[in-house]
Formats: sequence, structure tokens, C-alpha cells
Amino acid sequence: MSLVYDVGMFNGDDTAYYLKKGFRVVGIEANPHLIPKLTERFVAEIEQKQLVIENVAVARVDGDVELFIAGDDKPQSSLTRRVLDLHNVPVTSTRVRGMTLSSLVQRHGAPTFIKIDVENSDLIALRDLAAHGIKPPDISVEAHETAVIDQLYNMGYARYRFINGKMVPTRFANARVQRVDGTRISFTFTLHSSGPFGDDFDEPWLNFEQAMAVWSCRQSILGPGWYDVHAG
Repeated sequence: MSLVYDVGMFNGDDTAYYLKKGFRVVGIEANPHLIPKLTERFVAEIEQKQLVIENVAVARVDGDVELFIAGDDKPQSSLTRRVLDLHNVPVTSTRVRGMTLSSLVQRHGAPTFIKIDVENSDLIALRDLAAHGIKPPDISVEAHETAVIDQLYNMGYARYRFINGKMVPTRFANARVQRVDGTRISFTFTLHSSGPFGDDFDEPWLNFEQAMAVWSCRQSILGPGWYDVHAG
């Protein structure tokens, strides 16, 4: 069964999509306060070994790290406090286990697709994959800076497209998605989900130069919000 990595599970809505498609999933979530609800939500899939949840932070090296967690029901947690201070909400911190993404891939197996959304540690994860020669056929990454797209290009990805995360729940409110067995089902993407990937996302592919042109004018072309870049 093909394997998907959901790096930054939050409430598990992306994991639910990958499971509905028929993938086996490795879900990675740093915030320990979210793990009980995730375990309860996916108890059947965990028992059936369709899902493994790793309560770790994706970090530069393996070892304990300090994780900052936003209050007031915000979804964000980050290894960088200044990222959360921008939201003007209470921030707490805790020590959690950090692991490199390459270590997790070596533990669980080669990915068909990786989604990375780890609040400004995305570039760390990408560079670690590149250093260990890990290049999934398809990948999506939350892009906070141009360096994310540059890194994908340096890893050998030749085609790109973007999703505005703010538009996901309206653009993909009742999407038709294809399961790995070829059947199609309806799926509703929520506000904090990353949206579809692969053939479920029919946005035309761009080459690197076109992608950089869109990125440089992203608010006027894609609309205000936050952005995931898909590469293949």
C-alpha cells in the first residue's frame, strides 16, 4: 500500500483525506496536547495499521527541543517563538522529542507523497530530505519564503503549482477525489486542511520560471492568505 507522510497533522483533517483515498499514513505532530484527540479520532485506522502517529517535532537533529504552542485555539506550534508572537496570542512552551524527517522516512519507508506544514521549519525538513537523497514523486510544502521553492528546484523538481490555504474550504468544499483503487468519492476539505494533491488538484503545472513569477505576485494572483507549493 502506498505511503503518505502528513508532517504537521494538527487536527488530522489531512490525514483523514489520505486515509479515505486508501493510503497508509505516517502522521507527525509535535504538539503533545493534540495527540489524545488524534488517537481517539483514528483509533480504528491505528488498530488496522493504516496509520502510525509520531509525536515528535521535525528538527535539524535528533534530540529534545523546545516547542512553542499558541493559545486561544490557534492551530500553530513552532520551534521558533517569533513565528507565534506575530499572532498576538499567549504562548507556552514544552520540551518534546525532535527527529529529522529523514530518520522518520528511514524508520517507516519510502513515501509516495509528503505534506510538510510545520510553521517555518519547512525548509529544515526539505534540506534534510535533500541531504539524504530522499525525493518523493510528489510533495507539498507551506511556503513562507522563496528559499522553499529554490530548494525544491535544487532537489530536481521540474513542475510546480500553488494552493491558497485560505481558499481551501470554499474551493474544495465538495470535491471529487480518486482513491488508489480508481474509485471516486466526495470529500469536504476544511479551513485548516492543506487541500487535495495529485490528480485531485486540477491546477495546471508551472515550470520553475513561471512558478517564481507567480510567487513574486502571489497576493494579486492567488489572493491574500497563506500558500502551499506543490512540486512533482
